[in-house]
Amino acid sequence: MRQPVLTNERDELSLEVSAWIAGLGLFTMTALGTIALFYLLPMGTIQGDGAATLLALQENGTAFLLGGAFLFIVYVLDIVVAWALYWFLRPGQPALSQLAAWLRPLYVAFAFMGLMSAAQLYGLAHNPELMEHLGAEALETQILLNLARAETISTMAFLFFGVHLIVLGIAIWHSPHVPIWLGVVVVLAGLSYVVINAASFVAPGAHLDWLIPFAMGEAVLMVWLLLKSARQAFRSSPLSKPYSIYGYIS
Repeated sequence: MRQPVLTNERDELSLEVSAWIAGLGLFTMTALGTIALFYLLPMGTIQGDGAATLLALQENGTAFLLGGAFLFIVYVLDIVVAWALYWFLRPGQPALSQLAAWLRPLYVAFAFMGLMSAAQLYGLAHNPELMEHLGAEALETQILLNLARAETISTMAFLFFGVHLIVLGIAIWHSPHVPIWLGVVVVLAGLSYVVINAASFVAPGAHLDWLIPFAMGEAVLMVWLLLKSARQAFRSSPLSKPYSIYGYIS
């Protein structure tokens, strides 16, 4: 059994607090990201059809913008989670945890660029003067170009995210207070992200859907962090202490 290496520095986050922050952050990101990517944003985009996308953006522009706002919150939370995971993994693994923490903002930078390209779609669809100047066909072509640019940048972002998960998984693997199996799960998730998104450039027709379950490794990390912090909170509460007629025994 590996023994945790703990610190008592006042300016450092405790393992319990950093686990809570990272776990709750990942939970919020998962909820908002799922709603944005699988419900709100698809309401405003039709793959490969500029005319249908233009019409969808005009009819469902508010939902599309809300999905973009949700993703903005997700990317901000990414930075918070990176910070919390750095403090959680820092005891015993300061170098790897710092490298993982820096790789996540790199992913966020690309993700924000992709989000800005997607946000421009709303402006293109709701600008009557642009429609008059360019004409419907040219505007539809411009919408498809912006959509393709956003997808390409997002794919690059997920490549960096995969690399981040690989480094994070290695840090977890070597961490003295986290089980090794969790590090393996996160490394497999990172490899899945890298392979799936790299294939978008080098082998667009490859069937890699079987890798998607392996990419869920960060969700496993989220559940583990929440359970760990909840158990720690219970152990430190009066309810976890023996009780006698004289009160709780400290």
